[in-house]
Amino acid sequence: MLTTVLITVGLSVASFAATPKKEAAPKTPSEEATKIAKALTPTQAKKLLEVVNKGDDEALEALPGVGPKLAAAIKKARPVKSAADLVLIDGIGEATLSSLVKHAKDGFPSKEKESANSKSGSSKKKS
Repeated sequence: MLTTVLITVGLSVASFAATPKKEAAPKTPSEEATKIAKALTPTQAKKLLEVVNKGDDEALEALPGVGPKLAAAIKKARPVKSAADLVLIDGIGEATLSSLVKHAKDGFPSKEKESANSKSGSSKKKS
């Protein structure tokens, strides 16, 4: 009796383990992400993808909204084929994509330059 139970349980486990897993459908960026990314010129998109696909931690963390954790996620997701595909990376949504697109359109200013511009803009005297 015990042998019969073990054989039956063994067959059930073996058939469960042999069941093929369904592959997830390929992810595609949302229409909104595609629309946001289309604001980039081809040159801006190429430069953004160059930073995303080849940049080291310092280069990635210079992007707005990217810290060490997100930089690691970006590196794990390489190669990224389009700017819109950035939203497929865990931690990047449409708001972050918008910030990255704006950063690219502004010519990839350094964080020091951005903070200097924001300080000088707030210290101007009104006439």
